[in-house]
Amino acid sequence: MTTQPEQILENNLVAQLQKLGYKSVVIKDENDLLANLKLQLEIHIKTKLSDNDFK
Repeated sequence: MTTQPEQILENNLVAQLQKLGYKSVVIKDENDLLANLKLQLEIHIKTKLSDNDFK
């Protein structure tokens, strides 16, 4: 069995996901993280969430 460094594994995973149509996002801080989470939830439940609903 062969092994590969974790960084190569991550790079390969990202490349595969991009081929499937996923896009990279830049998360600089907690606000970016929460905004992306809210967006992804809205996409998957096909509805807009108010700030109160999201909290």
